Amino acid sequence: YFLFLPSLVQEALGLNIPEFFCGTGFVEFKSLSAKQSAVQCNLSGEPNWMITRDAPDPRDILWSNICTEHTKIETRKIVTQFFLVIGILVWGTFVTIVTNAANESIDNIRKADPFQDVNESNSNLVVVLRGYIPPLIVSLILLWLPQVFFILAVRVIRFKSLSQVDEFVMKWNTGYRLANIFFIFFSISLIDAFRCFKDDPELFIQLVAEGILRQSTFLINLVLISTGQETMLQLLQWRSLIKQALYRPLVNLNKRSRRYLDRLNEAPDFEKAFIFGFFAPTLSYGLMVAMMYSYMAPLVLGVCSFFFWVASKVHTHNALYVYVQPFEG
Repeated sequence: YFLFLPSLVQEALGLNIPEFFCGTGFVEFKSLSAKQSAVQCNLSGEPNWMITRDAPDPRDILWSNICTEHTKIETRKIVTQFFLVIGILVWGTFVTIVTNAANESIDNIRKADPFQDVNESNSNLVVVLRGYIPPLIVSLILLWLPQVFFILAVRVIRFKSLSQVDEFVMKWNTGYRLANIFFIFFSISLIDAFRCFKDDPELFIQLVAEGILRQSTFLINLVLISTGQETMLQLLQWRSLIKQALYRPLVNLNKRSRRYLDRLNEAPDFEKAFIFGFFAPTLSYGLMVAMMYSYMAPLVLGVCSFFFWVASKVHTHNALYVYVQPFEG
């Protein structure tokens, strides 16, 4: 069906790539002196300057993207990052809707049954709607965001090495998580926050202080959910579990080749090695929450300490017995 697309569209999507022609090449030298001599040659066609770079580890290269031109990668990277910045701007609106949905639900319940006191502090309904449902929704979305960034880096931008993909995922995953903390404090979008700062800086600072104190319970629940959700899912290796428990019984192994069986026994791409863009932003997220509340709410510091203790146990176990780092990136 891709044949019906115009040639320019196929070229933009990376589908119209020549089979035997590529602008990327690798040269292997027999001695270090020959390699240094070649690196110092001026092959750019412009005098007085040069750009040289050593080749990455062969196991770090994404060979499916090796034919993508450098100019196309840079153009797609700029366009993708532009839309991701717009996503950060509208992310505040979504967080505001999620955090305010609990209050609207409680108001609707009050209108449906005015004799029921849903504002009691010990009400289980209030605890669930205000304390756990919004953090659960936000944490589930933050759990899947790194995979979206990974797909954008590999399929859309088409980086040529996994190290570049990992760096891209870590940068944007960290940015969205830090922006999430900011939006939780304000419960407004970033555009409204800038407008408030422009109109009245003193009111802006007052709203920041009030938001930090008001949203402490929300962030405690968010850290607790991350402790039992993200770390335990890493320990569970749920992708491999689904692959072996649900998909493997449906395959007739007697009709499959040895190569197919070896591929079936391999772990999924996200569970073969440490992808720091998936794990490091989660730790920096908990560290940021702990630093902000360490002197105002010591209970938050204890919850974050428990999160780091569980995360250290899970990551140590996976590093020793599960993951294998195939290259140095």
